[in-house]
Amino acid sequence: SVKNFVSPLFTLFVGQIGYHPKWATCIQTCDESESIQLSIELNLSAPPKVMLRSEFNIVPAVVSGRLPEQNMSLKTQMEATNHQKRLAFNAYMENQISFAKSSVVGYTTKPGAPIYLIRNDAFPFRRADGVCSTKSEKDSWVTYHFLPEALVPDDDIITFEPSVTTEKSTIPKFDIPIDDVYFRGLLGDRLLVKDANNTPTLVNVSDAISNTRLIALYFSAHWCGPCRGFTPLLIEFYDYLKNEVAPTHGLELIFVSSDRDEAQFQQYYQNMPFA
Repeated sequence: SVKNFVSPLFTLFVGQIGYHPKWATCIQTCDESESIQLSIELNLSAPPKVMLRSEFNIVPAVVSGRLPEQNMSLKTQMEATNHQKRLAFNAYMENQISFAKSSVVGYTTKPGAPIYLIRNDAFPFRRADGVCSTKSEKDSWVTYHFLPEALVPDDDIITFEPSVTTEKSTIPKFDIPIDDVYFRGLLGDRLLVKDANNTPTLVNVSDAISNTRLIALYFSAHWCGPCRGFTPLLIEFYDYLKNEVAPTHGLELIFVSSDRDEAQFQQYYQNMPFA
């Protein structure tokens, strides 16, 4: 409320901060006993027109998957421009049985990263760590999500960009915006991670799971006979991915010990190459 020289003035502004769409309005009253009521009529018989809005340096709480290979291969996604990614996403949405009933509400990506699809469980969004939130920051994450057309600024568009030929690394990157808060709450702040010399070192959880596409928790113990039989096979599989497929394969294993004491844990863990 704002007091003027005569009586209190109660004001209600309705609209989007920073923009002035046609339906923005201001309602005022000087009567303290009179409530300000606002009603918005929605035409539910027809789905509202929606557009993708850009949220710079913003990532979702969780991603639901990657754009399917039949729409754009992983290699192409990682090399594509924003304009090419938008065309591929639009083509994917057009192929959905019903756009209005689709569970996909947008996608998130950044240069050198694939197109990660998001659904309603992606909310609330959060700010990406360590990157300035500006449109000029070319390497930052951008999340695009559907909103009613009136809530998307007119200049929020993706224009054609010429492809830039650069030297590509043979090592794949799986830089997915993982919710570190969840994993810190689940695993603690630090994990034992083996270095190049197979020496375990305490590392922050955020660093331990960086550049990871899948995280597997391996519950096992030295006293468990079937576990002791399976663990060498799991180690062989992990080493094959790391040495034969690619040094960065997108899968990280985290051993969750059920050993009865530290001595058993150390004896069992010493041959494991993973966290």
